[in-house]
Amino acid sequence: ILRRSLRNADLLIANSTHTAEQIRTLSGCDSIVLPFGTTVTASEPSTRVRNVPRILFTGRLIPRKGVEFLLRALPNVLQNHTADIVICGDGPLRPELEQLSRSLGLNGSVAFLGFVSNEELDREYANCDVWVNPAIVDDRGDTEGLGVGAIEAYAHRKPVISSAVGGIPDAVVHGRTGLLVPEKDERALAAAILD
Repeated sequence: ILRRSLRNADLLIANSTHTAEQIRTLSGCDSIVLPFGTTVTASEPSTRVRNVPRILFTGRLIPRKGVEFLLRALPNVLQNHTADIVICGDGPLRPELEQLSRSLGLNGSVAFLGFVSNEELDREYANCDVWVNPAIVDDRGDTEGLGVGAIEAYAHRKPVISSAVGGIPDAVVHGRTGLLVPEKDERALAAAILD
């Protein structure tokens, strides 16, 4: 059905070069790449003085987001630097991720906020020191189409660290607009966060 729909379309628009390649592979058709923006309104960075840097993840708690690998990277980060970690988002993996956080001894450092409003999300971006997207290609071959969180972090003038999967390299240019690390590589992720 999808292949037929793609082939019968008058115009195809993809949100990233990764998605455009998937369309081409499935249907043989070309598409126009047009990334989308954000619903978060950038505010001024927080003027609140904190002694502890804050790491932020935003997104659904599903396999392709790779939050497990962020949690597994944190002991390496916390060995070298004190930090607070805020996870905004909800999803079916939340109980499992909260359990992993406890088993790694991260209880006092990680806060799972669940689903938050756009206003609260805006505040979290404004108050963070770095935004991290540890995305992966999941067991079904699903991954990030673009990485909109990076665009939201840029709007708040925050450093971005992300995995180099799916459409993310369209949004994050390594060494220029952020840092890209290999997926599922806890050591590389920890090193980028510390950097």
